[in-house]
Parts: sequence; C-alpha cells; structure tokens
Amino acid sequence: MAPGLNSAIATSPSPSQGPFHRAPICLEESKKGPNESHSLPDLIQFNADHNPDHLFAIQAAKRGPEPMLNLDQVTFRALHHAVLACREWLATNYSKEKQNRPVAILMESGLGLFIYLAALLSMEVPVLLLSARLGTAAIHHLLGKTGCRAILVSHQTLTTATQSITETPVEVLSAHRYVDFLTWPKDCITHPRLPSVPRDHDRPGSLILHSSGTTGLPKPIHLTHRYILGYAACHHLSPEDSVGCINVSTLPLYHGFGLLAPCLSLSVGKPCCLPPSSTIPSATLTVDLLRSVKARSLMTVPSIVAEMAALADPIAIETLRTLDFVAVGGGAIQQDVGKSLHGRGVPLLGHYGATEIGALAPIFCPDATYDWRWLRLRSDLGLQLQAAESAGDGWTLVGHPFGWGRSFEVQDLLERRPVNTAGAVEVRIRGRRDDVIVLATGEKVLPQLMEESLTSTEGIKTAVVVGDHRETVGLLIEPQDRLVPSQHSAFLDQVWPSIDELNHRVDRHARIPSPRAVIIMTGDKALPRSDKGSIMRSEVHRLFAEEISQIDAVLSEVPAMNPRNLLESLRVIVQTCAGDRLNHYIPGDQDLFELGMDSLEVSRLARHLNSIPNKTAFPGLPDKVRPDFIYQHPTLSSLVVTITGDRAQSTESDQAGRMLSMIESARRNLGPAGGSVILLTGSTGTLGAHLLATLCRSRKVRQIVCVNRPRPGLQAHAQQENACRAKGVQVPECARDKVTYIQAATHESHLGLSPEQYTTLAASVTHIIHNAWPMDFQRHLSSFRPQVQSVCRLIQLTEDIHQLRPHARPRVVFTSSIAVARHYPNGEVPETRMANPECTVAMGYAEAKWVCEGLLDDAAQSDCFVPAIVRLGQLSGSTGSGFWSKTEHIPTLISASVKIGALPQVKGIYSWLPVDIAAAVVAQITLSSSPCRYYHVENPIRQPWSDLLVMLRAELGLSTVPYEDWIMRATQAGELAHLERFYRHDFLSLAGGEIRLQTVAAREASRALRSCGGVGVDVVKKYLQSWRDQGAIPLK
Repeated sequence: MAPGLNSAIATSPSPSQGPFHRAPICLEESKKGPNESHSLPDLIQFNADHNPDHLFAIQAAKRGPEPMLNLDQVTFRALHHAVLACREWLATNYSKEKQNRPVAILMESGLGLFIYLAALLSMEVPVLLLSARLGTAAIHHLLGKTGCRAILVSHQTLTTATQSITETPVEVLSAHRYVDFLTWPKDCITHPRLPSVPRDHDRPGSLILHSSGTTGLPKPIHLTHRYILGYAACHHLSPEDSVGCINVSTLPLYHGFGLLAPCLSLSVGKPCCLPPSSTIPSATLTVDLLRSVKARSLMTVPSIVAEMAALADPIAIETLRTLDFVAVGGGAIQQDVGKSLHGRGVPLLGHYGATEIGALAPIFCPDATYDWRWLRLRSDLGLQLQAAESAGDGWTLVGHPFGWGRSFEVQDLLERRPVNTAGAVEVRIRGRRDDVIVLATGEKVLPQLMEESLTSTEGIKTAVVVGDHRETVGLLIEPQDRLVPSQHSAFLDQVWPSIDELNHRVDRHARIPSPRAVIIMTGDKALPRSDKGSIMRSEVHRLFAEEISQIDAVLSEVPAMNPRNLLESLRVIVQTCAGDRLNHYIPGDQDLFELGMDSLEVSRLARHLNSIPNKTAFPGLPDKVRPDFIYQHPTLSSLVVTITGDRAQSTESDQAGRMLSMIESARRNLGPAGGSVILLTGSTGTLGAHLLATLCRSRKVRQIVCVNRPRPGLQAHAQQENACRAKGVQVPECARDKVTYIQAATHESHLGLSPEQYTTLAASVTHIIHNAWPMDFQRHLSSFRPQVQSVCRLIQLTEDIHQLRPHARPRVVFTSSIAVARHYPNGEVPETRMANPECTVAMGYAEAKWVCEGLLDDAAQSDCFVPAIVRLGQLSGSTGSGFWSKTEHIPTLISASVKIGALPQVKGIYSWLPVDIAAAVVAQITLSSSPCRYYHVENPIRQPWSDLLVMLRAELGLSTVPYEDWIMRATQAGELAHLERFYRHDFLSLAGGEIRLQTVAAREASRALRSCGGVGVDVVKKYLQSWRDQGAIPLK
C-alpha cells in the first residue's frame, strides 16, 4: 500500500453483493418506460434497490493533524441513506416558500457536494453549482442572474460567500459534513424512497452550471435532469471493464467533467475514488490513491499528467501503465508529455466536453485503433460536424442540449481526422473561435472586463490581456499619448491602482500578478485590428511574442533567500505568490492548502524557487522544482527542513506557531448545524456546580440545560447529584424543575446530540456558558483539539439559533484563564484580546484557552452571537463548604509541604476568589447587557503571602524554606509529579501578584465582584479541613 494512506479496500465484489444490475437510462424527451431512469435521483434509487451493497465511491479524507488519509467506502445503500438524510436536513433548514428558487452550492469538490446536489434535485429545487475558484464578483453576478435565495457553503468557502452576497436577499446555509448524513439515525428519516421527478418537470434550469461567457463575467447555463444522465451514458464499457473496477478522479464535481466519474459508478458499477476535498490533487497524491485502492483507471487534467511524467519515481509510470485508461480532459495534453507517456505504455484517452451539452467523447478502454492525439466523438447525442465559414478554417461542432429545443455551436475550431480504422468520428482542437485565453494550467481567462474597464481609464488608449498557453496573464497597455521609456515608471504608478482594483473583481487566475507583468507599448508596433476595429488577439500574441516572453522572465526574477532566516524568506515568497489572500502571518506548521493556496499559486511558488539566484546554497532544492515538490511539503516548516536538510532550522513549531495554527484550523471547522434558556457545560466541575446552584436561584433564569460528558453506568441526573454532593453544593429543591440534564460529547457534530435534542436547543437557548475544560497542566496543545472543537460546535449552534430565530443573538460566555496573559509586558493586563500568543503560558492548557478566545472573538464578526470571554484568576474553595479540589496546584503545594515538613517562601501578594463568589460573578456577567467582550474575574482585594504563610505554619506545624530549596525537596520526594514544570516556571508570577488583571468591565457588570472582600482566616481553615477530608493532608 502506498504510504500516507489508511485503507482496507477490496477491488472485486464479494459474493454477497450479487451481480451488478445496470439501470436503463432514458435520454429521450418522450415519456420514459416503467423502469427507466430519467434523473439522478432515479439512478440512486435504482441502485439502492438493485445494487445496495456494491461500492459507489471511496472518499479520501484528511482528519486531524496527521498526514495519513482515511478512505471512506460508501455503498449505494449508504449513498441513498445520506441523500434521504440530507433531504430531511434541507427541509428543516431551508424555508418551503423559497424552495422554488435556486439554491447555490459553493463547496470544495467531494462526496458532500454530490449528496447535496442529489438531495436538492430530488426535491425539485433548482441547483446552481458554483466553482470554488470563482471570485466574489463572479459569484455575486451569478446569484443575481439566477435568482438564488440561498447558498450552501462549507467552512472554507464561508468567507467568500459572505463577501459575495452583500446587498442581496441570499441566505447562507452552512453545510453539514457528508459523514453526518451517512450516520443520520434511520428513525429520523420520514420518507424511505427518493421521489421520481415527473417527466414534464424536467426543464432547463433544474441544474445550472456556468461557463466563461463573453461579457467578462461567467454566464449561467440552464440544464435539465437528463443532462446529468448524459454523463452516465457516456461510455463503451463492458461489465468486465466496469463492475468493481475503481476509477480515481481528480476532477472537481462542480464542473461537468467532474460529474462523469460518479455518474459512471451509478450507471455501470465502476466505483469512483475522490481525493480529499481540502487538498489540491497532485501527481504524488494521485499515484498513492491509484495504488492504495488498486484502481483500474484514472480521470484527470493535463497538468497532473505532466507532473506524473516528470516524477523521478518509476513507480508512477508503472502504476499508470497497469490501468485500463488514463482519461485526460479540460485541455490538450502537451505533445512531448503525451509522446513520452504513450511511448512508455500508458493508455492515454482524450476526453472532450462542453458545459452546454455535456460529455462529447465516450469513455472506453483504448486499443490499437485509437490514437491519443485525437478525440473520439459520441454517436448517441446527434452531434454534427460543420465546415467553418472560411475555407480551410476546419470544422465546428454542433450539438443539441437536452430540453433546449435548439442547437448549440461549440466555440472550438476543430480538425477532423481523415482516416479512422475504428469507423468513429475523431477530431482535435486547433484553437478557439472566441476571445477566451487558455492558460497552460487549462484555466480559462475572460479578458473583456479587465480590457474594457482599463480602456475607459484616463491615460489608457487600449489594454490587451495576454497569456495564452502561459502560466500567468500579463497586460499590454497602449497609452493615449506616446511615452518615452523614462516616463513608463511614472505612468505605471498612475494606472496600477486601477488594475489592482480590477484584480479583486476577476477570478484569481485572471489577475495581473504584479506591475512587472505590465508592458507599456512604445509605439514602434501597432496593435493588429480587424476591419471592424476589434483587436485580433492571436495576431497580438504573434506580433508581441518577444515582449510577452519578457513578462515570464521578469516575473521569474526573485531575490535571494536568506539561509539564516529561511523560514521568513519562504513566508515572503509564499505571500508574494498568493497575493492579498495570504497577507497575514502564516505559522510555520500551517498547511498552505488549508489556507487556500491553489494550483496556480503552487506553480508560481515552484517558478520562484527555481529562479532564486543563490539556489546552490540549499542542497535540498531539486534541480527543477516542480509543483509536486510543494504538494509533498505543504508547510513552511517542512519546506525549510527539506530545502536545508537540517531539522534545527524548523523552529517555528514553537508556542506562537502552534497556537496561531490551531486557531486558524479551528476557524475552518466552523459550520452549521440547528437554539431560550441557559445551556451550561461543565456543570459537574467545582465552578460549574456552583454556577448551576446560582442560576437556579436567579429569577431571571427560566431553564438550565446541563450538558456533560457521559460517565459509564451513570445517568446524567445522578452524575450531577454526585458532583454537587462531593463539592458541598446545594441546588435549591424548589428550583430543580428548572434543570434538564444531558450527557453528550460536545466536540462531535450537533454537540453529540440527536437531531431532536439539538433542534430543541436551537429553538430555545438564549445564553450559553461554556465552562467544561480539563484541569491538566501536562497535556500539550494538540491534545486539546476536542475542547477547541467543542467551541466550534457551540458557535455552530449560535449560527443555527440565528437561522431559526433571526432576531436571536445568544450570549456566549467562555471561562478562560489568567494564564492566557502570563507574559503580558506592560503593567495591568487590560480586558481586551491578547493578540500576541507569546503572552500565554507555554503549556497546552493555556494555549488552547488562547485559541478559543480568539476563535470566539473572530467568529463574533458574523453577528450571530454576543461573546463574553471571562478570564478567571485564582479561584479558591467555597466560603460555605470550604471544598477545594486537592488536585489543583495550591492544594498540591500544601500537601507537598506537609510531606516534606516545610512551606516555600513565597513573596508578593495573592488575590484568591472563592468559587461560590466567582460563580455569582460569572452568572451576573452572563445575564447582563454589557457590550464588553472581555472580563477579568479576579479578587480586587490583594493579600500578602507573608500573612498567609504565618497562619499556615501555625496550623500545620511547618517551617519555611527558600522557594528553590522547596522545589528541590518536593521533587525529590516525588510530590510534584506533572506539576513540577509549572511550579518551576509559572507559579510565582501567576500566584505572587506579578500579573495584575484590570477588572473594570467585570466590576461594572457584577455587583458580587464590586462587593467582594478578602479571604479570611476562618475560610482558609475550611480549606484545610476540606483537604484533610480528601486525604491530601493528615487529620489533626
């Protein structure tokens, strides 16, 4: 098995699966037969009925921080169940009065997108599939043109979607993960079958894709249900070549070619394997997937094929040679690449399609009669070749889109193969008949918006975008007045702001990358124009070939990298390649692709690394850096390690890097799901139990929902009663009807609740107090991922509350810690965000608290909730029962002192806040209308340690020793255990008053904090008795 993949895939169907039954497919407009499939939902239902246990798809998925991929196998039965579950969720979350209007899907390619597409089509809700590569202007345009009233988004696309819907009535729906639908409870599905779409409802507009268009913005293409079946029927495959023969596809499902693989799985039983939706497919990843799942075929694009051909590892070519076919579409295979692969026995198969018609070339296993340089056309769609208007101009292809009632002429100029031993019609593409620029990556650029806008800009007579068959676009500008070379720089400074503004209105791959990509014409050459005055683009590329080549050369000029600070040098280069999307701090261990780096920017980065003048100073850089090198090393730190071969260089796995990385990762995990009472987590802890008792006594609180981790063999109510009893907390008997107890894993989807429980919360919650947190100073940041994920799930809950009740903005209170501000540099710590992670104690407990603070602060920008981040100082035991858990660090210090016979000499002051008073403060902040986001809950009364030590010496009969001696003796006695590092590095500053918290906002919001006094001797004696009762110190 290939490295980095976790799989147990069998490529042949087990006997229990039975034979695969092919669904009869109806592409005719006439009424379908009784068993014929007329739509995608029909196909899914047929396979659920006849082939339930056959494999539909394998979705590769990256989960958690590890590089290993999981391979999720999905049968037709599971697909059917997921689509039914998705229908239930959509029916609940998308208002019925809007369901006759299109819903846009803006998600990364993957199984989840396909499930949403199928579910919406089965509900007869029109679907607009948006490319994840579109810019905000293009999305805004398409949403307006199609009349969409909702857009389904993922975590990664939420920001783009939000920016695209300004001044529109479009509602944002945060999409569930596909695994949520696969595991949806069966008893929550009301309709066990997918309804068949009536034939007379199969109208253009059921599915809406988009194409390049001619106006500078993409145009919507209105298609029918049968359009998708056109992909299902696009093959000449026998059962031996299809059933159980896994097909890896790197193609995005929001493009027509991408729909081919899952549709063939539905029609002929050829399972598709999809790469992780969060990762850009690369040559190495594709080869690993092919080998891991024992694939029989591959569908991909020319750039990945070219990367594979360039891989030094012979396993890549050997893997391709064993396949039945390697179908390549979306652009032409480079001649040298094709010749190389074909000569080494790789079965290349050219694919061809048009958005309006669908797949135009069938999928088959090529034999000796097929020449990879030609495209074989389908014979079942009525395609026609017509001679182009001008003699010798070749041919054009005319097809008949389903349901249009008229023909459509594809804009490619074709050459027809004169002789074909197979008797099929074959063509190859000579060029385009419109103005679309096709980059070397296969991306299509619409130049009109940039050109027309700049031509109307002062000082510019004509602007022409160039870049056909190159990696990036450039710009030719003809000034209104002839300029001498010495004036070019000032002129470029004048017009660049207009270019940069337009860059934000076009797709990323269509942007002018820098002023160095702009050529100012000198007047020696005239722009070639037709008789009608329009620019002749192909002639421009020929006439100005030398100048256009200079753009590539200039863009390749990069400064040397600093070997002593390679991490920062790489960070600057990456930000240069990615533009304004990555202009923030990039942690060294953050995956660049999870930050949004795309294939075009990878190519730019590879080109930069190839061009650095001191390349020989970095022995780990390949002679020719290819995009796959970046894919294999997707973080700055891993690039540093590889380039230098010295792991000591990769020092940014430090505290700041880890913390910034986790908050960024957690932001991307924000998503959906469904919220007027107080939801309280962690009610079985000491503070939580006191909070519960305090809230029960409040007349402002109608209901409290306590959510705690499950305890085996213990019911939720008993779990809470045991916790309160142990901590000496009394919940008023008369208020117990206020409380509902739930056991759940809050880091899981829907907080680990059933759909009914979750929906009930979404319909009622008004406040959330998130208090659950493990008190463990030994754990590293990475082990707090479930706690961070719980915060994400609670934010998702607020979004669902806001969707269900648009006027509701629940208040979310998060109990944080003084440890977040341990290294704050200047005086009292203000009640504001700690933007610098280096202010935090270098331990996972505090680092994760910092992550969650920032996560809540950032997520509050959505205006779905009001955050209240409460940093707690040192909480002490209750003033009533005196209970103070012996596992906390102050009781541990006292216990260790008793064991070694001496207390440490601690200087300074302490400001302990009894936990019952702290609970009252947090409750008052929760129920207040204060607009502040940050609150410091610390006792404003500061007391000297010297007085406390005198009292403790008398009560316990101990001496005192210098702090360092105490550390040594306690460590030797084995009394400090996992807290040793904390006592050595952080205790004195945290406990000795070096850190002082401002409490202005907290005191204003809380009467209890304003009236709080110091901790008296009588209360300290209660603490000592509590520790005796817990066995931490000997009884008197």
